[in-house]
Amino acid sequence: MSDSSGFTDHRIPAHRQALTVVYNISTFLQLEIMKYMGSFLVIVSALYACTEPNKKDDPEKLKAVLVDYFDGIKSKDLKKMNKNTTADYLLFEGGKVWDNDSLWAALDFKNRKIEFRLDSFRIHVDNESGHISYFNHEDVYTNDTLTKIIECIENATFRKEGGTWKIDFLQSTQKSND
Repeated sequence: MSDSSGFTDHRIPAHRQALTVVYNISTFLQLEIMKYMGSFLVIVSALYACTEPNKKDDPEKLKAVLVDYFDGIKSKDLKKMNKNTTADYLLFEGGKVWDNDSLWAALDFKNRKIEFRLDSFRIHVDNESGHISYFNHEDVYTNDTLTKIIECIENATFRKEGGTWKIDFLQSTQKSND
């Protein structure tokens, strides 16, 4: 074995000297690998923290899109309806499948107006998609006279397009009187 002056100690057998050298090299390599692994883990942790995979967007943003969509129907504004929905938006209502254009064509706006009151919101949102279940109370007026009250249970799903929340699906079921 060599001392700090570089001289070999001939009292220790050569095979033990070789094992000691191998052990020292192995220990050195382990320490170096641990240094690099430590640095690697710090970098990976920092990158993971920057991605914020569990970040959730503000639920009120979804609610605002939904309310604005129904305001588009109320104010007879197809552009506003389209602004708040994806290009492939679908509505399931009354046993039919609708999009904004087919719904618009079916609505009779001549002497009618509809007031919507949405409540009992249950909102779930992450960073790219969301869902709202709620109750929709519709007051239908004909010639400024309340002619029908419709109570619905509804669900809407949302997704981001270009960083903007939009409704991509809406399902509406009329509440039973039971």
